[in-house]
Amino acid sequence: VPPWPSLTDAEHREALERGKAFAERAYQHVTSKLTASETRYFMFYTDLDADEAAKWRSLLDRMYDRMCVMFNVATGTNIWRGKAAVFVFKQEADYRKFVDVMLNASAGQSAGICQQRGDGEVTIAFYRQPRDMEFANILVHESSHGFLHRYRTPAPVQSWANEGLAEWIAADLVPESTLPRLRRSRAREMLGQWRNMGPSFFSARQIVGEQYGIAFTFTEFLINADRARYVEFINGCKAGLDSVNSLERAYGAPLAEIVRAYGKSMGVDNLTPGG
Repeated sequence: VPPWPSLTDAEHREALERGKAFAERAYQHVTSKLTASETRYFMFYTDLDADEAAKWRSLLDRMYDRMCVMFNVATGTNIWRGKAAVFVFKQEADYRKFVDVMLNASAGQSAGICQQRGDGEVTIAFYRQPRDMEFANILVHESSHGFLHRYRTPAPVQSWANEGLAEWIAADLVPESTLPRLRRSRAREMLGQWRNMGPSFFSARQIVGEQYGIAFTFTEFLINADRARYVEFINGCKAGLDSVNSLERAYGAPLAEIVRAYGKSMGVDNLTPGG
């Protein structure tokens, strides 16, 4: 899979101008209360007050820097096409209207969404959750999807690995959130019931909600076992390898053996990958 093309300064500026034109349309069709601000890597549009907006902008840049460290991306590198556009709405109704009208997508039951386009542009949207740390967790989770989309190549990363990494980075940056603890508890419960990773875990286009905790704790297990091998695994996926082939190659062991070791770490003996 060829890498994302390098962009000239002029191409970055052009992408930024397209993003600002898109935001202008959002002012017209969703809410005129949005204000724009900018960080090193993000264009941030919100109707939150200025102090709160500054807090969430700072968290986004911390996520970006943490992902760069994780994947050995040189400090100061801008992997985006222009900058990633982030929209945060006070009201859930405005978020849903934005997703419908501006992204031509369905928000479903989501509190946040990351739309990744084939040309490399990324748009991320949320509505403000009532609990700070839960909102912070979702903000990091969805934004990390955008980073992974723009990392190295356009090749997609299998759902379990993509969601697992998003959960891991959110837990790492927002340890005060109750969500990681709930995810771990739910993972142990489901693994104990299923005795495997759940239906189509390694092949599903999108894992189901009950598998998010499994994806998170499996990713945590892989990173704790060997961070360099984990990066090699993700790099293999971005090179176009199937996630299972890339995992086995990076860790030098068959999938069944890796899963069995993960199960043992979770207190579940003889765990299998499942169907």
